[in-house]
Order: sequence, then structure tokens, then C-alpha cells
Amino acid sequence: MGVVYVTSQNRKAGKTMVSMALACIASDEQSSVSLLRIGVNDPTSGDLE
Repeated sequence: MGVVYVTSQNRKAGKTMVSMALACIASDEQSSVSLLRIGVNDPTSGDLE
């Protein structure tokens, strides 16, 4: 999604956005799982660590 796209452009900014996104949806497990699945399915997720 948008977060993954930004990550491919700028890893540092991407990491920050991912951290913020995870924190924002931490209260919703389903959303969290969906986001993680997107990251796992996206080849750029390997750069996140």
C-alpha cells in the first residue's frame, strides 16, 4: 500500500511511517494482521526489518 510505496522510495521515512501505522492500528488486531500480510506479500518488505 502507500506505506510500502514510500518505503521503496525512502527506507528511513518508510520505517517511521510503518511504526506509526502499526501503533495507530495496534488496537485493531484484524487491521494489524492485514497490514502485516501486505508487507509479507510485498518484495520490498525485506528492506523493513
